[in-house]
Amino acid sequence: MTELHLHNPGHFYDGAECVRKLEEHPNAWSRPRGYSCEEIAGIAWGFDDEFPKIERLSIDSPLFVSPNGTGCCRYISTLITDDAIHCSWQQSQKDFSQPLVGHSLPMEKVEQILT
Repeated sequence: MTELHLHNPGHFYDGAECVRKLEEHPNAWSRPRGYSCEEIAGIAWGFDDEFPKIERLSIDSPLFVSPNGTGCCRYISTLITDDAIHCSWQQSQKDFSQPLVGHSLPMEKVEQILT
C-alpha cells in the first residue's frame, strides 16, 4: 500500500455575492444595505511557499452553492489529520438560516479517490 502524504494545497475563497436585494427582518435595525453579502464559494490551488500565487479552479461560476435557501455557501475551512480530512463551512438552509455545517472524509477513502 502506498503511503499518502497530504499537505493543504487547496485554497477556498468567498466568490461573488449573489445579486439579490437584502430583505431586512421587520424587527432589525433599518439601514441602507444594498445587496446581500451572501457569498458563494470557489476553490483554487497553490503551494504555501508561493502564496499568494494561486490558480483558480472555479473560473466562470462558483464551485460550492447550497441547494437550499439563498444558495449561500462560504467560510470553508479544512483540517487534515492522520485519520481524515475534516471540512466545515457556513451553508444556507431551507429556513434561510446559515449554520456552520461539516463533513469528514476518512483517509482510506481519500486514498481510494487519489490512487
